[in-house]
Parts: sequence; structure tokens; C-alpha cells
Amino acid sequence: MRKQIKYYIINTPHQCLLICILCMLLSKQAVSQTEVQQDTLSFKMGASESVLKEGNKRALNRPTKAALLAMAVPGLGQVYNKKYWKVPLVYGGFTFFAWLIEYNHVEWQQYRDALFLLTDGDDNTNPSDIFDDPRIINSTQDRLRRGLDRYRRERDFAIILAFAWYSITVADAIVDAHLDKFNISDDLSAKLRPSVIDTGFNLPAAGIKLVFYLGG
Repeated sequence: MRKQIKYYIINTPHQCLLICILCMLLSKQAVSQTEVQQDTLSFKMGASESVLKEGNKRALNRPTKAALLAMAVPGLGQVYNKKYWKVPLVYGGFTFFAWLIEYNHVEWQQYRDALFLLTDGDDNTNPSDIFDDPRIINSTQDRLRRGLDRYRRERDFAIILAFAWYSITVADAIVDAHLDKFNISDDLSAKLRPSVIDTGFNLPAAGIKLVFYLGG
């Protein structure tokens, strides 16, 4: 049995027009899908670039840089903010606290050794054999113990103050970096003016107010 194959022959203008319209619609749909995919990809790439740029801005802003520099090397944050006059203050504070720690530690060592010589049970050893400080030579065990506790306490407190000073220098660098964004000019001024103050009891009272003028 032979199969019959049907052939559709386009032989009228209406059929040609219909086929053309159909092809245009299909091609337009395909182009639209391609454009949507490209737009989606472009949007994603643009969003990624925006996120990266925003992340770089956040990572490279002035306060963050100043904080990292100040934590890495004391005084470097002040140099980054161009506050050069603060660098001697930073290192002056560290020098003072270093001297304070060293002084109290040396005193603590002397009182410790003197107390050991006085309480070792050997009559041939005496603090006067090593030390010439009358505070130590003429001290009793009780006084040596109190001096030992005092200098240990002051040494530890000086160490805490040194770390506090370090934190202050870092905070100072961060604050200066933030204030660098503000416009501080010679046009800033303040004046006192008379004013009427509402006391909340329907009884206004005379007063003064401080008015700031910002140049602009």
C-alpha cells in the first residue's frame, strides 16, 4: 500500500503574506528573548561592578585607612591625616608611660630582692650588702611588703594607661579622618542673643540663646 504525501503549494499572495508575517513574529520573539537574556546579563554584571566599587569605597575610605595605619604604627594615622604636630604628642605619651613602667618595675625588683635577703634565714645576708637606698636598708619586712605591693600595682596600672593611650591615638586618627569631610572655615561664628524661653507653665521667661552662623 503506497502512502500519499501531500504537498502544500503557496500560490496566492495572501498565503505569502501570512507566511511572512508568521516568520517575522517568530524571528521577533527570538530576538526579544535574546535581548532579555543580554539585558539580564548586563544588569547582573552592572550590579556586580557596583557592589565591587561600593566594597572598594568602603574598604578604602579615609577613617578605615587612618585606623589601620594608627594601629600598625602609632602616629602614622596622624601623618596620614596631615596632623603632623600631633606626632610628638603621641610619642611623648608613649615615652612617659614607658618610663613610668620601667621606674616602677625597677623599684619592685629592688623591694623584692631586699625582702628575699631579709627573710632567707641567713644572718650573713642583709639588704645593706647590696642596696644603699635608706628606704630599703632601714625597712622592716612589713614595709618592704607594702612597698612591693605598691610598685607592682603602679607598674600594672601604668601598663593599662599605656594601652589606653594607644587606643586614644587610634580614636584621634579616626575622628580627624571623619572631620576632614566637613568644611571648617573662618566664616564660622557664634553670637549670644536675647530670647524668650517657654517654661511650659504659660509663663515665658527672659533668657539668651547661642546662635551659630555657618558660612556658605
